[in-house]
Amino acid sequence: MTEKSAARRRRFCSLKLRMVLVLLAGMLAAYLTYSVVDEVGYQLISRVYMSQTAQKQREQAMAQRLTEYVRENEVSSRDPAALSSWCRQVGYVYLSVYRDGQEVLGTDGSFSTGTGVESYTDNALVEQAQLKNYIAASNTYNGTLRTEEIAGADSFAAGADDSAGLELQEGSVGAQTPEMLLDAEWYGTLYTIPFADGDALVGLVEYSETRYYTILTSVAVASAIAVLLGAVLLFTASLTRRVTAMSRMAARVADGELEAPITVRGADELSSLAADVDRMRSTIVERLHSEQAAWQANNQLITAISHDIRNPLTSLIGYADLLASGQEQDPARQRQYLSACREKAYQLKTLTDELFGYFVVFGSPSLKVEAERLDLCILLEQLLGEAVFQLQAAEFTVEYTPLADPGPLNAELDVTLLKRMLDNLFSNIAKYADAARPVTVKAERTDTGVRITLCNAVAIRRARTESNSIGLRTCRRIAQELGLTFACRSEKDVQGERFAAEVGIPVEK
Repeated sequence: MTEKSAARRRRFCSLKLRMVLVLLAGMLAAYLTYSVVDEVGYQLISRVYMSQTAQKQREQAMAQRLTEYVRENEVSSRDPAALSSWCRQVGYVYLSVYRDGQEVLGTDGSFSTGTGVESYTDNALVEQAQLKNYIAASNTYNGTLRTEEIAGADSFAAGADDSAGLELQEGSVGAQTPEMLLDAEWYGTLYTIPFADGDALVGLVEYSETRYYTILTSVAVASAIAVLLGAVLLFTASLTRRVTAMSRMAARVADGELEAPITVRGADELSSLAADVDRMRSTIVERLHSEQAAWQANNQLITAISHDIRNPLTSLIGYADLLASGQEQDPARQRQYLSACREKAYQLKTLTDELFGYFVVFGSPSLKVEAERLDLCILLEQLLGEAVFQLQAAEFTVEYTPLADPGPLNAELDVTLLKRMLDNLFSNIAKYADAARPVTVKAERTDTGVRITLCNAVAIRRARTESNSIGLRTCRRIAQELGLTFACRSEKDVQGERFAAEVGIPVEK
């Protein structure tokens, strides 16, 4: 793993964790949104809709509507059905009707009561304050204020708190006992309504703000949900954009644009998927390039082989035609033609053997390697000794340096493939080396194993480019499969051209 990939792993953040973080952040934002919307709405309702002026205006408008309703329908102050019907029409209002110091009726349209005043006399101080404020506000009683009521009020309200104010419309009915105003703790203003059975005081409690508080709560909750959904949608939208972008890039690759990279962004499962897809694309590109190179090499090989085979085959056919036609009767010439045919046949055999060996090696994606643990000193002594002997038998001068044997060298090798590799190298020496100059064969130890070096001078009469290079290609493939190293080079000196090949064999430590 490279440092870059390791750093990506350290920064990796899974989509599940990111989703949890987004949800937590969205919930926090939703809570803050709910709190802000609720507080702002509450302040608006409290300061604007629930201001004293606004409430007073709404109560007065309701009192006016109630007066019109009572007059038009001749409603009695003790008629709960009619008054409840009016409350339902108006909505969000509770009214109480007072006569003779008692609450004769209370209704909000859903239920009605007729409780006496005794249930409202728990707090004497409140009673005194309400009574005093009532007398102060009632400046008329049939055009005059009764002195005994004022005196009685002053004595009854001695020491009371003047802050409990009570407003009363002009035209309040007389002969009302002070106890009738005890309910003014709830009703800041009592209105005189001309009922069919006589005037009565009516307290109105208008609570339409509950409707706006309900709406406010709904708006706050909807805002919080919208913020939470917005956070989730933003997260999913970013994921969708990344998936869509990766899909477009993958579609380009599917359409044949294999060189178009798949961009990796982020450090999560999607980025890992994009990286894997891009690696797959790169592998496909490399394989296609290698296949294209192999196809081109095979094409060149077929061209070269066909040329190399055509020349000896043409000569062989020509000599055979001469012998078959009977035109040549000289036995010496006939033997010469037969020798040429034999030489061309062996040349064809060599070429076909090389071609067969090449397709055996390159005909499958991987070679069947049957490695076994061997003593490299003994193995190389046998393989190199036999090859050197064959070169010497072919009248080559060989300078052979065998492997020193201070101890056994063990290696995992396939003997058959290694022998095929060395046979190809010595076969090239036999075909193209200059017999007048020595051939060097050397085996030596290295830090990692054993190195075999073959070096020969190229004969001028045979100096031609090995157009097919079957033997060298086979050696490279075998070295790759066995885990060996292989290198070859051609160089010129004052005496001509020289060719060298090196094979590195790793050994067990």
